[in-house]
Amino acid sequence: MSGLSPHQKLCIKRKRNLEEDLALLGKLQNVNPSEPRLEAAAVPSGLHAAPCVFQGVENTWVSEIPVDNIIDVPDNNVDSLDDIRIEYHPHTGLPAETFAFSDFSRTHFPVPPAPDPDRDPWSPFWTLLDFEIVELALEAVLNKDQTERLIRLLQWLHNQREKFTIRNHADLRATWDASGACLTPDPAIGPHCIFDAQQLLKFDGNSFVRFVDEPYTANAFWDLQTDLPKEGRVLGFILYVDKSKLSSFSREKGYPIVARLANLPTAI
Repeated sequence: MSGLSPHQKLCIKRKRNLEEDLALLGKLQNVNPSEPRLEAAAVPSGLHAAPCVFQGVENTWVSEIPVDNIIDVPDNNVDSLDDIRIEYHPHTGLPAETFAFSDFSRTHFPVPPAPDPDRDPWSPFWTLLDFEIVELALEAVLNKDQTERLIRLLQWLHNQREKFTIRNHADLRATWDASGACLTPDPAIGPHCIFDAQQLLKFDGNSFVRFVDEPYTANAFWDLQTDLPKEGRVLGFILYVDKSKLSSFSREKGYPIVARLANLPTAI
């Protein structure tokens, strides 16, 4: 009976029950149940006849049970207060579903048990060293390339391919200072500074042609000294952003700003 409404199913059920009752009544009264069925006028008092019309079943008048004993069948298509309806995306091809509020629930997945801090305090990491290295990378906000570089260096040390000699931050600062001394010919940079603007010209066979090779030979440096008093000198700084390097500072990231003294030759 798929496709029939609840009312149609109820009519079929009542018709069958009535036919069974009439057959039993016929046996008790010695009446042949194959004879024509009772007319609506022959229905006992207290009963009434009502039409049942549905697809696939011939239209008939069926004597029903007393009106006072009829049980109303609720219409399943009527929505109730607080009902929950799920409407699926049209691409799924699924029809909408309606649930009573008390029947509706979402599947909640169980939360996995937390690791035992006394037995495996660094779980799920394999070792305590793994945890501490990852924690350091997280606190320093290292990007992907920096993290992979750090891991490669640690693996290099683990394989004992080279010895790491820096012991602490003070040792690191001393190494930086030593490197700066090696790269700077004279720690006293004063003698190397040029405070007076210059103009360089090269003879091309016909005339001298101006060219620039240092900051203090540029027009800006010349014009700045012109605007100063006669005894004034220019101390220039060049600030620029190096976008080829992305630096991390705690939880902040940015391109480093480089400061260069314009009075120094570019070779220093």
